[in-house]
Amino acid sequence: TYPMPFGGSWALTPDAAVVLAREIALNRPQTIVELGSGVSTVLIGRMLKQAGSGKLFSLDHDPSWAAETRRHIEASGLQDHVVVLDAPLAKQPFGGQEFNWYQVPEQLKQAGGIDLIIVDGPPQALDPNGMPRYPAFPAFLAQLSPQAMIYVDDAKRPQKCAPGRAGP
Repeated sequence: TYPMPFGGSWALTPDAAVVLAREIALNRPQTIVELGSGVSTVLIGRMLKQAGSGKLFSLDHDPSWAAETRRHIEASGLQDHVVVLDAPLAKQPFGGQEFNWYQVPEQLKQAGGIDLIIVDGPPQALDPNGMPRYPAFPAFLAQLSPQAMIYVDDAKRPQKCAPGRAGP
């Protein structure tokens, strides 16, 4: 098969990949949303293809990285199970504050009930003193299925909070 591709210092760690793969294998989510594409996109796509069902919608704010991920998806023959969507970041209100958050494409808004959300973006570096990943829950709350799971990569990463903001 096509080798596991690319990655780098921000790629999903092997231990995190094992936890995520286990959850997908046990719970068989049919609609998955991933915030931030990359190696995990290919891994999840392979699992869905092997299971014979399921769809992954992976959002990425970086068009060149999204294109790179799409190349790996196509080379791996995973197009039937994975869609990598360009989703630029824009200031949006959540919980009474403004966040630089993904512009969610209409295709994902029409996808129905989401069974799993993998929060691995936007990058903390875009808001080093804030909580750039906080909007994942309110942004998709109305679309979550009754059995939905939310996986937050880097959840234990130390971060500073700006004055007036609560911690994670």
